[in-house]
Amino acid sequence: MISRLVSRLSLTALMVTLSTLAHAQATVIYSTGFEAPTFSTTATANLINPFTGVPYTTVPGALGASTADQWGLIFQQVPGNNAQSGANFQNSVNSATVQTGVVRSGTQALKVDGVVANQESFGAFKSFALSTVSSVYDFSFDMRVSGASAQAGQWGFSLADQNNNSLASLGFYSGVVVAGSGSLIYGLGPVTPVGYDNWVSYRLRVNFTARTLSVALNGAPISSLQNLPMRSDITYTSLTTGFALGGQAPTGAPYTTTPEIAYFDNLSITSAPEPGTLAFLALGGTLVVTRRRSVKKEG
Repeated sequence: MISRLVSRLSLTALMVTLSTLAHAQATVIYSTGFEAPTFSTTATANLINPFTGVPYTTVPGALGASTADQWGLIFQQVPGNNAQSGANFQNSVNSATVQTGVVRSGTQALKVDGVVANQESFGAFKSFALSTVSSVYDFSFDMRVSGASAQAGQWGFSLADQNNNSLASLGFYSGVVVAGSGSLIYGLGPVTPVGYDNWVSYRLRVNFTARTLSVALNGAPISSLQNLPMRSDITYTSLTTGFALGGQAPTGAPYTTTPEIAYFDNLSITSAPEPGTLAFLALGGTLVVTRRRSVKKEG
C-alpha cells in the first residue's frame, strides 16, 4: 500500500513538474486591453497633415495620436494626389479610437470605423520584432463586429514581415471565419460562436518552425483550421515588421455607406512551447515512471 502510494505521489509530482515546465516556456511578449492610463479616450492631439501642411486636431481617443503605447494608422497614399492622400491620412487617424461604449472586459476597447476612414483598408498597426525563423507564437484577441450591412468588410488581425509580406491573418467576413497567409485563404462556414454583435475570442497560432497556421475560437481549436500551410513563395526574414487590427472593404469600394464597425479588446502575443519540446518532456516522464516500476520489480 505504501509502495503504491509513493508511486502515485511521485507520478503526481512528476505531472505537476511537467505542467510547470510547459507553462514556464510560454511567455507573454505583449498584451493590452487598451486601458487607461496608457490609452486615453479623451485626449486629442494637434497634428500637421504631412500631405497638405494644414494643422488639424484629432478626435478624442484617436489611437495613433494620443496614446502612450504608440500605434500607427493604416492609410492609403494616392500617388500624385496630395489632397486625396491628405484626406486619407487624416481620416485614418480618426477612424481608430479608444472608447468606453463597447468593451469585452475592463472599461475600454479599440473601435475601428471604416466609414470614417472612407477607404479600402483601415485600422491600426504596431511595429514589433519577432523571429520568423524558428518559433511558435499565439496571437489572441477578442473581436466584436457590428450588425451586417450591405457593404460587408473583412475584419481581424494580420501579421507582416519587414518586407511587408503578408505572413498570417485571422478574421471575420460576413459571419465566416477566414485565415490566410499571403494569397492562401482558408475559410470556415458559420459556426455557433461566430456572429454579429457578440464578442468572440480568436487565437491564431503561427508555427514558424513548421510554417503552419492553426485557429481556435473561444478557446476551442477548429478541426478544419489546424496546421494549415503558410506561404512558401518568400524567404522568411529574421524579424517581422509588425501586426495590425482593422478591416478592409471590397477592392475598389471604399466605405461610403453605413458599414460594419469592429471592436477589439484583450490583445496578447505569447511565445508558445514548440510541440517537439512538449513531446520531449512527456517522453522524459514516461522513462521516469518506467524506471520506477522496474526498480520495484527487482526489489
